[in-house]
Amino acid sequence: MPAHSVLCSVRAQLGGRAGISVAPCGANRGAGAQVTPQAAQAQIAALIAWGTPPEGNRYGRLAELKLPVLVVNGNRDIMIPTINSYILAQHLPDAKLIIYPDAGHGSLFQYHEDFVDEVSRFLQA
Repeated sequence: MPAHSVLCSVRAQLGGRAGISVAPCGANRGAGAQVTPQAAQAQIAALIAWGTPPEGNRYGRLAELKLPVLVVNGNRDIMIPTINSYILAQHLPDAKLIIYPDAGHGSLFQYHEDFVDEVSRFLQA
């Protein structure tokens, strides 16, 4: 089964368990839309760049943000490495970091009750 199909299946299952209606993968992407090799390579390059330790002051502009930021990730996220969430939170002046255990990229679905509580508290602060 292609990776895209596996991710779509997991996304739908987790959304259903959380009581969330999840649009089918590919919805709003146009009928028969295909990802070009150039677009796939650009996405891979962006992910590699994000996962590469920074040179110089790569995150300097984050200090300009004056609003609170909630950073959420799972400790087993293979799409966005968890270390990136730590790096992001360290460079934001007013960040709250939540890392869910044994959770992947869909951590907010895997821990939906806790996530909703955390977001509610965050927004009320």
